[in-house]
Formats: sequence, C-alpha cells, structure tokens
Amino acid sequence: MSSKIICNARKKHEQWYSLFMNSLMEHGNGQIDEALAITHDDCEFGKWLNETGLKQHGSLLEMHELARVHRDLHLHVCNIVGRQGMHLKSRLEFGRLEQSKDQLTDLLDKLEINAED
Repeated sequence: MSSKIICNARKKHEQWYSLFMNSLMEHGNGQIDEALAITHDDCEFGKWLNETGLKQHGSLLEMHELARVHRDLHLHVCNIVGRQGMHLKSRLEFGRLEQSKDQLTDLLDKLEINAED
C-alpha cells in the first residue's frame, strides 16, 4: 500500500469530520445536519476502506482495527444525532467521538509509516 493512497483516505475522513463538526457549530440550537450522520459503509472513507483497503490489504491487522474504529466513530455520531437536546449525554458521546477520531488517525499514521512507496 502506498503512502499516497493512505493520504487520500485520510483526506476523505478529515473532510467528512470537518463537515460534521461545522454542522454542529452552525446549528447552535442543537440540530445537526443528519445527512452527515451516514453509516460507516456509506461515507467516502468507508467506501475506500471496504472497496480497496480491506480487499487489498486485509492481511494487515491495522486494517481490521481501522475498520472497527471507523465503525465506532460512526456509532458515536449516530448517538450524538439521536441525543440532540440531551447535552450531558451528548458531551460524553463527543468525548468518545474524539477518541475514535484520534485512534483512526493513529492507525492511518502507522499504515503510512509502513507503506511501500
């Protein structure tokens, strides 16, 4: 796997995450653009992960961990969307979302370091 492929996958994830967080900031009344709370299989990163990442590099343990963390990240997003207006529980979920985002980024870093260029 080349570092360029991983970099492109990272950009897809960061782009979606930025759109989601911007939606939270723009909707100060607790409303979130639910179109951004798509499943882990339907986002651009998830499509890459399923169609390319796991198929071509499924022998790497980091790829399977990446899939799990990515699934968890979207679960936290769905929980946040489902708890709009329940600020205390949403804050806990935001912490979990940030943790999943950081784990996903760390795994991409590991894959990029070990990538064949």
